[in-house]
Amino acid sequence: MSDFTAGVTFSSWKKEHVIVTGSYDQHIRLFDMRKSKEPLKVNEVSLPTSGGVWHIEDCHHSGKQCHIAACMYGGWTLLDEGFDTIQADEKAGQELLYGVTMASENLLVYTTFNDYKVTAVTV
Repeated sequence: MSDFTAGVTFSSWKKEHVIVTGSYDQHIRLFDMRKSKEPLKVNEVSLPTSGGVWHIEDCHHSGKQCHIAACMYGGWTLLDEGFDTIQADEKAGQELLYGVTMASENLLVYTTFNDYKVTAVTV
């Protein structure tokens, strides 16, 4: 696994042989560990505020399995089961977003570092 161009900030097992990673290079990558030289999928979180992917967690949104990513200065990104972007809010990262979670199917809560806030939004 050497496709990274910046520091890796997150990793988590998704299936028996699949790992998801986030990094400062603004990419979410899925790897099959049986053949880990090339990722199964690379999803660039391309937000104008340049946000590294700090954390990714599984969630449910509108009755579907999804993922939510905390992208630091890039805000948050809601992804479908295949890791394609459903919705994003880069403005949420203006104060350095480190944490995000789905409190319920349509309620997203995120934390920002520089302004010491916890914010809830309907998605």
